[in-house]
Amino acid sequence: MIIAGMIGLAIIALASVRPDIAIIGWLTVSLLVPHWTPIPVGLVFQPSSALAIPVVLGVLIGRIGKPAQFKLNYIDYSVAAAALIVLVQWYVGDLPFVFLKDLIFLWMLAYILGRFAVENTRTAIVVLLSIIAAWGLLEFAFGWHVFENWYPSANHKFNEIQERAGVARSEASIGHAIAYGAVLAMGIPFAQRSGRKAIWIQLLLCAGIIVSLSRGPMLTMVLTLVLTVWVLAESKVRVRYTALALAGSLGVYYVLTALYSGAYSDEVRGSGDQRVNQLDAVGNAVHWMSTAITGNVNGQAVAGNVGIIDSTPLRLAVNFGIIAAVLFIVPILVAAIRSLNRKAGPASVALAGQIPVLVVTSLILQWQVLAFFMMGMVATEISARRVSPPMETTESETTTPVRKSYANRAG
Repeated sequence: MIIAGMIGLAIIALASVRPDIAIIGWLTVSLLVPHWTPIPVGLVFQPSSALAIPVVLGVLIGRIGKPAQFKLNYIDYSVAAAALIVLVQWYVGDLPFVFLKDLIFLWMLAYILGRFAVENTRTAIVVLLSIIAAWGLLEFAFGWHVFENWYPSANHKFNEIQERAGVARSEASIGHAIAYGAVLAMGIPFAQRSGRKAIWIQLLLCAGIIVSLSRGPMLTMVLTLVLTVWVLAESKVRVRYTALALAGSLGVYYVLTALYSGAYSDEVRGSGDQRVNQLDAVGNAVHWMSTAITGNVNGQAVAGNVGIIDSTPLRLAVNFGIIAAVLFIVPILVAAIRSLNRKAGPASVALAGQIPVLVVTSLILQWQVLAFFMMGMVATEISARRVSPPMETTESETTTPVRKSYANRAG
């Protein structure tokens, strides 16, 4: 504990002076170290949570005396209101502590770090997700599953390798093929600023998503590519990226056709039918302001007789009620509206593109951490656009004017 305390103090000191380096370090650990790795520091934390605590403390200490550089907006209020509802539900005894722990140490800390992320964080996202994509391709080609025997437990199966149609699905350090593909899709709009390398990086990310053999992430990839063309691509390169979006769509069509028409088609269809059954089973049980959780089985919270719910909006509504679920989803809806209006930055495009996979998967593993981190970045994009006038972009800066004003404000 003494060594852990000394390390924590060192991280706090670093984050107070160089928040950009500390946040990139946190992001690196969050993405590359499996989420189910136990970090015993009083309570048992995930790697993301254990590192986020001192980083957030250091960042906040470094901002003392600089309140003018940080303005709250409606996304902050929405997320804070949802968190308050969850806190009250736990306080009155409706929720188990694990829900509160995830809220504070996974979701809220990631959101706060997203609010303080600066320009070079975007480059780090591209680099890290490119590494994970290449890792997944090697895993798919050679069967190298590094974390297959990593901290096995009766309480999770994330170290086990999933298969679809008789083929092992790539997941790299993420632990689940769907979460792996969804995480990679978030990198597509951020890669847009990588100059001539952008299209190659995006192709790499798309290839990584394809080898996840996951339908939700593949549909998310197509939507993110389309939004990237619509919002971020300049007219000079729009044809090139339109071709990339079409190629990605054709690739997804080919893979999905193969999955649904082969010998394993019943397995694939059964997975989709299960999601519909979950909605039918718990859809009428959700409440406006209270949880629908009725107990737990083997540590898994259940509503009625349903434990696993493969939909983020439905899972949030079951856990915390409809109002809290809507408040948590506000950043995603705002990101989608901004993207349609072509007022979005890369974080908004990345978050809006996640809608297909959010509909069919609950927030899990590192994906949930990156999703809330992205929500914080969306809130920062909105604040930056409000405090700075639009600026023209150059050919190499192929995103919206938010980018320069955001960097100047936060850096």
